[in-house]
Parts: sequence; structure tokens; C-alpha cells
Amino acid sequence: LILIITALILAGLLPPISMQLWSALFIAFSLHLILHIVHAVRLRTYVPGFITALITLPFSISILATFFNIYTPLHLLALAIAGICLAAINRLAIQLIAKFLTKILHRP
Repeated sequence: LILIITALILAGLLPPISMQLWSALFIAFSLHLILHIVHAVRLRTYVPGFITALITLPFSISILATFFNIYTPLHLLALAIAGICLAAINRLAIQLIAKFLTKILHRP
């Protein structure tokens, strides 16, 4: 999905605001990768997502480095905050939907 959205943005098929939205979510995703690595190191055991984080983090760092050529540091900070907020809202929505579906599917 990330690759498709990236291709559409680069092809000019999506409005410029979508680039900022994608950037915000990508920053949140990259921070999420770091959390997987920190979690594994801290617990000194394997955690789901650890290997994937190790594999994808170099690519994420490369993409994040290009953001410094596109956005100002203040703009990057705003995008990071927006991305984290959107990710938190997404997680909350998924948990609420899962709770609702659990009630429906596990009725006696």
C-alpha cells in the first residue's frame, strides 16, 4: 500500500496534501519500527516485528533523510506529531472495532 501511494504521489495523480499525509504516517511508521527494536533489546528476547524492523529500518532512514531536503525541521516536527496522533487514533479505532466484533461473534 505504501508503494502504491508513493507511486501515485510521484506520478502527480494525488494532490500535494497527500504527500504531507503520507510523510506524517511514514514518520510514525518509522518511529514504530524503532520501538520494536528497543522493545526487543530491553526484554532481551525476540518480539514480533523485530526482524522486519531490522530489515526495513535502513530503507526508512533513507526515505526520512530525503524529507530533510523537502521539509523544514519545524514542518517535520509537525508532521511527526500529526502522524503519531493519526496512528494513535487508528489504533484506538481498531481496538473499539475488535471489542465490538468480539461481543457480536461470541454471543451465547
